[in-house]
Amino acid sequence: MNRKTMALLVLKVELFAFFVAAAAPSPLLVPFQHDFGFSAAMLTVIFATYAVALMVALLIAGGLSDHIGRRPVIIGTLLLESAAMLVFLSAQSVEWLLAGRALQGVATGVAVGALNAAILEAAPEDSRLGALINGFAPLAGLAAGGVVTGLLIQKVSDPATTTFIVLAAFFGLGAMASVRLPETSRMRPGTLRSLIPRMSLPHTARATFLSLVPGLIALWATSGLYLSLIPVAMREVFDVKFALAGGLAIGLLNASGAVAPLLLRRYPASLNTVLGSTALLLGAGLAAASVLLASAPTFLVATVMSGAGFGLAFSASPRQVMEFVPADQRASTFASIYVVSYVAFSVPAVLAGVLVHPFGLDDVLLGYAAAVMVAAGLGVVTSLRERAREQTTDVEVLAA
Repeated sequence: MNRKTMALLVLKVELFAFFVAAAAPSPLLVPFQHDFGFSAAMLTVIFATYAVALMVALLIAGGLSDHIGRRPVIIGTLLLESAAMLVFLSAQSVEWLLAGRALQGVATGVAVGALNAAILEAAPEDSRLGALINGFAPLAGLAAGGVVTGLLIQKVSDPATTTFIVLAAFFGLGAMASVRLPETSRMRPGTLRSLIPRMSLPHTARATFLSLVPGLIALWATSGLYLSLIPVAMREVFDVKFALAGGLAIGLLNASGAVAPLLLRRYPASLNTVLGSTALLLGAGLAAASVLLASAPTFLVATVMSGAGFGLAFSASPRQVMEFVPADQRASTFASIYVVSYVAFSVPAVLAGVLVHPFGLDDVLLGYAAAVMVAAGLGVVTSLRERAREQTTDVEVLAA
């Protein structure tokens, strides 16, 4: 195995690990809630702290590696992620959990840009491998993090200690291994200027972007719910007492989300966004039925359906927008996509957590499913219109 192949392998594993760690605390929040006595609203705030920190870090320092190099950014974020795991390991109160999630969000937000770019640069030229890895690793990592942590809760006497010691050690060792990574990016001036958040949409991409917003809201709101309240819902709504249930639900959502784009990767992005919103609509409807029936098997089927929609829309939406974006405006356009995504990822879940006390978890889940259905339904309509517009434009270009 030559050095470039080894570097690609290390980068793939590190990207995967960041998302394993992102999902790992979610199943553990249920025992943490029992130990520290915080409310469902605080549970969703802990989750949202990660999402907001990630979004802010991505906007401010997401392009830092373009200026100071991939390797130093990767090493720094691995060490910061290891520190976040140690904060979780030492947690004595809810404030420690908030601090750990904030550190983790910053580390992940900065790391994702550097790792994605490094993987694209390390992959063979004229190959789709880099893009495929960047799309597959986050969802596969989230799936693995949820399931493995759930298994540890089921099988190990102190799952939190085991989880966070292993992750802290892994990220520390990853930082040491990354010292030998080849640098794939030249240093560029303008480091301080790059830290000023920039969001913009070129005129050529605005119609496409706006058509995708309802679907983005539906998919990220769904993901946010699973990483915050679903582990609790498995126990309190569906009466599933074994500890693996919450992690299994998170794992199923993201595993189906990772597989669906691979199966339909030859389809055009505009079609996959339509299919993704449709699957999210159907999945939310089936999830609502499962709550009314208190049926865990029905909910897990709904989870697979929603996960497939999540994966299709997650992978296709940026591709569809970027077809209309000049190369020098891609970073600011990605920032616009991420802001919509992470607001939808965090805000609805926090609102749901706040409403659990006055309305009850069952009614909150039904209302949440209805809101996702509305957003996904709008996503189907707007994506179909955008697909028809693009096809008409293509025909006009060919005719000319």
